[in-house]
Amino acid sequence: MLQTIISGLILAAVSGLAFLAYKHPKEYKKLSTILIWATFGIIMLFDVFMCGYITGVFCGSIEDNHSSWMIWVAVIGAITVVFLKCLTLLGLLAKADRKDDADKDEPPKSKAP
Repeated sequence: MLQTIISGLILAAVSGLAFLAYKHPKEYKKLSTILIWATFGIIMLFDVFMCGYITGVFCGSIEDNHSSWMIWVAVIGAITVVFLKCLTLLGLLAKADRKDDADKDEPPKSKAP
């Protein structure tokens, strides 16, 4: 039940970011900078916590090895940053799309001889 709600929220966030990046590229560029730095901050905080946990500061024994979590967090963070940077390219596509007038549903007008 909880996985369904979380996956729906993630899908809505990704769709909203893609819409924002396509329709409003200048505003998205400002937001993406903040999101990328927030992603780096979260990754760093999690890694610092896990380093302390592994060395035994937050747990009773060193036998608990959770270093694979640090790798997964780094991979997910890298995928997130790449996705956010790729969405900035949608601004270039939007410019090209507007030049071609592809958003209009009208058929091209033919010139009468």
